[in-house]
Amino acid sequence: AMNFHVDVSWSRVARALPATAFSAAGALKLCWPESIEQSNWPDVSGLVNVVREAAPYLGLLEILLGTAMLARAATIRVVAARAAGAILTGGIGYLAWLHLSGNDASGCGCFGRVVRLSIGKHLVLNGVLLALVLPIAFEAESVLRDDPEGDPAV
Repeated sequence: AMNFHVDVSWSRVARALPATAFSAAGALKLCWPESIEQSNWPDVSGLVNVVREAAPYLGLLEILLGTAMLARAATIRVVAARAAGAILTGGIGYLAWLHLSGNDASGCGCFGRVVRLSIGKHLVLNGVLLALVLPIAFEAESVLRDDPEGDPAV
């Protein structure tokens, strides 16, 4: 008889949620980078154009970060979670700025053409993802602090 054991910890499950969201958002940006809507407002159009041009690169980065948040190596998880937190924080600011300048934030293109969220739902989603990403960094930093030699990436 074959003995098969799967070790599923809550920290792995908690990492999988934002990792999946980041990887999915990145893949959808790669599929539809043009889905970031143009703005008719001159004060917003410059930043929106920069975001449109950066969409494929941001998509690749999000896939990479989503994958890295699942890494065994705490060193990699720390960097990925910090970068993901920075992207989420920037995204929250970008969405708020779009909304406050009178633009429809549902055309932000964060999830390509597939998912269009109202400003409220999108801010809640980003806030939840940020709340899930920060503990990944804290947990990985704790692992490194407690046993820096035990990290496979060191």
